[in-house]
Amino acid sequence: MSEADAILIEVWNRLTSDWSRLTTFRQMGVLGEDAAREAIHRTNTYYVQQNLLNGEHRKLLKDPKGFVEAGLAETLPNEMTESSVKEFRRTLHAATLVFAHSILDAAMYDCVRICAIEKPDLWAEFVQGKKVSLGKLCASDRNDTNHVDHARFWC
Repeated sequence: MSEADAILIEVWNRLTSDWSRLTTFRQMGVLGEDAAREAIHRTNTYYVQQNLLNGEHRKLLKDPKGFVEAGLAETLPNEMTESSVKEFRRTLHAATLVFAHSILDAAMYDCVRICAIEKPDLWAEFVQGKKVSLGKLCASDRNDTNHVDHARFWC
Protein backbone atom coordinates (compact mmCIF):
# COMPACT_ATOMS: atom_id res chain seq x y z
CA MET A 1 0.00 0.00 0.00
CA SER A 2 1.38 3.39 -0.96
CA GLU A 3 1.66 6.36 1.41
CA ALA A 4 -1.12 8.10 -0.52
CA ASP A 5 -3.40 5.05 -0.16
CA ALA A 6 -2.79 4.93 3.59
CA ILE A 7 -3.55 8.65 3.92
CA LEU A 8 -6.72 8.28 1.85
CA ILE A 9 -7.98 5.46 4.06
CA GLU A 10 -7.19 7.54 7.15
CA VAL A 11 -8.97 10.56 5.67
CA TRP A 12 -12.04 8.52 4.76
CA ASN A 13 -12.24 6.94 8.22
CA ARG A 14 -11.82 10.30 9.95
CA LEU A 15 -14.30 12.01 7.62
CA THR A 16 -17.06 9.45 8.16
CA SER A 17 -16.42 9.32 11.91
CA ASP A 18 -16.41 13.13 12.24
CA TRP A 19 -19.54 13.45 10.12
CA SER A 20 -21.30 10.87 12.29
CA ARG A 21 -20.36 12.85 15.42
CA LEU A 22 -21.61 16.04 13.81
CA THR A 23 -25.01 14.60 12.90
CA THR A 24 -25.33 13.09 16.38
CA PHE A 25 -24.49 16.48 17.91
CA ARG A 26 -27.26 18.14 15.87
CA GLN A 27 -29.78 15.37 16.61
CA MET A 28 -29.13 15.52 20.34
CA GLY A 29 -29.42 19.30 20.29
CA VAL A 30 -32.75 19.19 18.48
CA LEU A 31 -34.11 16.26 20.51
CA GLY A 32 -33.19 17.94 23.77
CA GLU A 33 -34.94 21.15 22.80
CA ASP A 34 -38.39 20.18 24.08
CA ALA A 35 -37.15 19.09 27.49
CA ALA A 36 -34.97 22.17 27.73
CA ARG A 37 -37.87 24.41 26.70
CA GLU A 38 -40.01 23.06 29.56
CA ALA A 39 -37.24 23.51 32.12
CA ILE A 40 -36.40 27.01 30.90
CA HIS A 41 -40.08 27.97 30.93
CA ARG A 42 -40.38 26.82 34.54
CA THR A 43 -37.30 28.87 35.45
CA ASN A 44 -38.63 31.94 33.63
CA THR A 45 -42.05 31.60 35.25
CA TYR A 46 -40.43 31.29 38.67
CA TYR A 47 -38.32 34.38 37.99
CA VAL A 48 -41.32 36.50 36.95
CA GLN A 49 -43.52 35.31 39.84
CA GLN A 50 -40.97 35.09 42.64
CA ASN A 51 -38.32 37.68 41.76
CA LEU A 52 -39.90 40.23 39.45
CA LEU A 53 -43.32 40.50 41.05
CA ASN A 54 -42.61 39.54 44.65
CA GLY A 55 -38.89 39.41 45.18
CA GLU A 56 -35.66 41.30 44.95
CA HIS A 57 -36.30 42.58 41.41
CA ARG A 58 -39.78 44.00 42.06
CA LYS A 59 -38.36 47.53 41.95
CA LEU A 60 -37.69 47.04 38.24
CA LEU A 61 -41.44 47.36 37.55
CA LYS A 62 -42.92 50.84 37.68
CA ASP A 63 -46.46 49.45 37.88
CA PRO A 64 -46.55 45.83 39.13
CA LYS A 65 -50.36 45.82 39.32
CA GLY A 66 -50.66 47.08 35.73
CA PHE A 67 -48.06 44.49 34.67
CA VAL A 68 -50.28 41.70 36.05
CA GLU A 69 -53.53 43.22 34.74
CA ALA A 70 -52.06 43.47 31.24
CA GLY A 71 -51.34 39.72 31.36
CA LEU A 72 -47.60 40.20 31.15
CA ALA A 73 -46.99 37.98 34.17
CA GLU A 74 -48.21 35.08 32.01
CA THR A 75 -46.86 36.14 28.61
CA LEU A 76 -43.38 37.31 29.64
CA PRO A 77 -42.15 33.82 30.65
CA ASN A 78 -43.34 32.51 27.26
CA GLU A 79 -41.54 35.29 25.40
CA MET A 80 -38.37 34.76 27.43
CA THR A 81 -38.50 31.02 26.75
CA GLU A 82 -39.06 31.41 23.01
CA SER A 83 -36.21 33.92 22.85
CA SER A 84 -33.93 31.40 24.57
CA VAL A 85 -35.00 28.62 22.19
CA LYS A 86 -34.39 30.88 19.18
CA GLU A 87 -30.89 31.73 20.45
CA PHE A 88 -30.19 28.05 21.11
CA ARG A 89 -31.11 27.19 17.51
CA ARG A 90 -28.89 29.97 16.16
CA THR A 91 -26.01 28.74 18.30
CA LEU A 92 -26.58 25.12 17.27
CA HIS A 93 -26.57 26.10 13.59
CA ALA A 94 -23.43 28.20 14.03
CA ALA A 95 -21.60 25.46 15.94
CA THR A 96 -22.60 22.90 13.31
CA LEU A 97 -21.29 25.14 10.56
CA VAL A 98 -17.97 25.67 12.36
CA PHE A 99 -17.55 21.94 13.02
CA ALA A 100 -18.52 21.04 9.42
CA HIS A 101 -16.04 23.58 8.07
CA SER A 102 -13.27 22.11 10.23
CA ILE A 103 -14.09 18.60 9.01
CA LEU A 104 -14.08 19.71 5.38
CA ASP A 105 -10.91 21.77 5.80
CA ALA A 106 -8.99 18.83 7.28
CA ALA A 107 -10.21 16.46 4.55
CA MET A 108 -9.34 18.90 1.77
CA TYR A 109 -5.87 19.51 3.19
CA ASP A 110 -5.19 15.78 3.21
CA CYS A 111 -6.61 15.34 -0.31
CA VAL A 112 -4.26 18.04 -1.61
CA ARG A 113 -1.43 16.30 0.24
CA ILE A 114 -2.34 12.99 -1.45
CA CYS A 115 -2.33 14.66 -4.87
CA ALA A 116 1.07 16.22 -4.16
CA ILE A 117 2.49 12.86 -3.08
CA GLU A 118 1.12 10.95 -6.07
CA LYS A 119 1.78 13.48 -8.83
CA PRO A 120 4.08 16.23 -7.57
CA ASP A 121 4.99 17.29 -11.13
CA LEU A 122 1.38 18.17 -11.91
CA TRP A 123 1.52 20.87 -9.24
CA ALA A 124 4.54 22.60 -10.76
CA GLU A 125 2.55 24.62 -13.28
CA PHE A 126 0.16 25.87 -10.58
CA VAL A 127 2.80 26.95 -8.09
CA GLN A 128 5.61 27.90 -10.47
CA GLY A 129 6.66 31.49 -9.80
CA LYS A 130 4.37 31.71 -6.73
CA LYS A 131 7.07 31.24 -4.08
CA VAL A 132 7.27 33.99 -1.51
CA SER A 133 9.70 33.75 1.39
CA LEU A 134 8.37 34.17 4.90
CA GLY A 135 10.79 37.06 5.45
CA LYS A 136 9.50 38.89 2.39
CA LEU A 137 5.95 38.20 3.45
CA CYS A 138 6.53 39.60 6.94
CA ALA A 139 8.24 42.69 5.54
CA SER A 140 5.51 43.41 3.00
CA ASP A 141 2.58 45.77 3.44
CA ARG A 142 -0.36 43.84 4.87
CA ASN A 143 -2.71 45.62 2.48
CA ASP A 144 -0.65 44.68 -0.58
CA THR A 145 -3.01 42.91 -2.98
CA ASN A 146 -0.14 41.28 -4.90
CA HIS A 147 -0.03 38.50 -2.30
CA VAL A 148 -2.64 35.86 -1.74
CA ASP A 149 -5.03 37.16 0.94
CA HIS A 150 -4.33 34.30 3.32
CA ALA A 151 -0.56 34.70 3.06
CA ARG A 152 -0.57 38.10 4.77
CA PHE A 153 -1.70 36.49 8.03
CA TRP A 154 1.41 34.35 8.46
CA CYS A 155 3.42 37.02 10.24
